[in-house]
Amino acid sequence: MRSGMLRRALCICVVALGIAGVGAGSAQAETTWMVKGANIAEGFLPTLRTRAKTIILIHTKISGLKILFKCSKLEALESHLIWRKLLLWKLKGIKCVTEIGETVNAACEPNNNGTEPGVILTNKLLGELTKHSTGEGVILVKSTVEEVVGGVKQPVFGRIKMSAECPIGSNVPIIGTQFSLKDVGGNKGLEEEKVTHTDIEGPLTEIWALSKTEEHKASISGEIELELESGEVWNGLL
Repeated sequence: MRSGMLRRALCICVVALGIAGVGAGSAQAETTWMVKGANIAEGFLPTLRTRAKTIILIHTKISGLKILFKCSKLEALESHLIWRKLLLWKLKGIKCVTEIGETVNAACEPNNNGTEPGVILTNKLLGELTKHSTGEGVILVKSTVEEVVGGVKQPVFGRIKMSAECPIGSNVPIIGTQFSLKDVGGNKGLEEEKVTHTDIEGPLTEIWALSKTEEHKASISGEIELELESGEVWNGLL
């Protein structure tokens, strides 16, 4: 059990070190996760529960049409706070539908490559607690996976897989540099010791569907709730 935990911790550290641009530099060295008022011990990986408080939406346009990917449930397949200020995620959207021009299109129901109706999976994601230039605390999230999209190797947060009959395509990659989350209570809410923190999309989000064009620019709306599996109070310190 101990050796398995150690292997997982080492794997996470390797992933963390391999993601270009995640480190915020020495100026951000004071930011950290806290559990019950104490820094997370090195090698300790508190498990984080992640769920949708409201419907999660990805907004974009494809072929001139307004597109909404809507998921009414969200859970984490893997989710940990990591020593100091990192967060590891792999998320699963459940009960997801696709709206084209404000109408649900059954042929475009996400299906996790034909294996699970209504499911969208992300790749493994790495977040970092940091400060926006305004002083606002955010979790800056990047993908750990790069794939070739449109002939260019770039970070991919995940692919929305649908049937071949879907008019916007059967495989829509969500690409981009990063997205960010912020506590609904701002810095005060982030730094407050509590069991449940609620987050929404923050500044610095740069994501697209399909390609990096103005039409395909995407955004995320909805609220997610974060809790430690242990039920202990926790917070982010800026």
